[in-house]
Amino acid sequence: MGRGMKRAAALLAAVLLLTLFAPLAGAADMQLSSQTLVVNGAAVSCDAWNIDGSNYYKLRDLAMLLSGTGSRFSVSYDREKQAVEILRGEDYTPTGSELAPAAEQPEEIWRSVQPVLIDGVEHPELSAWNIDGSNYYRLRDLGEALGFFVDYDPEAKTIYLRTPFLPG
Repeated sequence: MGRGMKRAAALLAAVLLLTLFAPLAGAADMQLSSQTLVVNGAAVSCDAWNIDGSNYYKLRDLAMLLSGTGSRFSVSYDREKQAVEILRGEDYTPTGSELAPAAEQPEEIWRSVQPVLIDGVEHPELSAWNIDGSNYYRLRDLGEALGFFVDYDPEAKTIYLRTPFLPG
């Protein structure tokens, strides 16, 4: 095999490797989160991913957990716009996939590029990953966008979510 053929073969091998691992590009460190999640004083069971030091939660899990609070929201997908739609203050309708345990080794991971519309307004600042077909968003970004507070106690390894309470 000539020098040119060897270079072409090496280039082709490099392109194939990049193609195979492109979905993981950008996620330097990823594992299931070991932190406890507490919502308005109650510990809840909800899997999350820690990616590059930030916690990412499945959007539908958070919608379910925040039902009945002042930060409740609905989630839907607009196929025409190819966008995730969130409506603040609306009741969430469960699909049956909420709060299911995450796979220890996900099969598909990539940065989500789907637009997110909150009350009809696009929010490009929301950082998301698509993991095995579900969108996971950076918790602090969602807190800012949806009106709940996120605190972290590193000694207790506990994340605290506080929401406004509904009157009445």
